[in-house]
Amino acid sequence: SSLMPIFAAETFSGDSKTFGFLIGAVGLGAIVGTFVLAARGSVRGLGRVVASTTVVAGVALSGFSLSGTLWLSLAFLAVFGAGLVVTAASINTVLQTLADEDKRARVISMYVMCFLGFAPIGNFTAGALAEVIGAHWTLFGCGLIVVLAGGTFALGLKTWARAVRPVYLKQGIIREPRA
Repeated sequence: SSLMPIFAAETFSGDSKTFGFLIGAVGLGAIVGTFVLAARGSVRGLGRVVASTTVVAGVALSGFSLSGTLWLSLAFLAVFGAGLVVTAASINTVLQTLADEDKRARVISMYVMCFLGFAPIGNFTAGALAEVIGAHWTLFGCGLIVVLAGGTFALGLKTWARAVRPVYLKQGIIREPRA
């Protein structure tokens, strides 16, 4: 996050080493999340995974924003990192599964463009907002927005399941129940 140096310096009275610990905690969580996701055997159920890990990441981000204790903040950031990477990789996996083979590269390039391309805009907005309401409240609000996004997606999971079912049937990911 573009606001992380503020937390390292102001919240924890730290320096570049503190900043490194904060970023490292996100990375450690991301590595753990990668192994957890890699242990899954199927794309089935990834909609629920996306919804839950999005909410978990948002709660962890908001928790970090309110924490004034370094060890607790590191734990929140590790959970955030795991949630972030599991969500992003799950979305990527589902998109590749759902996209027709001849359109897969275009679909993924749009996803990557949105995922990475909008980050600078978000960082700029967060920095500007932090100047007005402070870094803690800005990051807390970002966490709440992430929770709302995950919750909104969770509310639409039945619709999601109906939409992906024909593709999953066609690809043999799921089978028609026997009568």
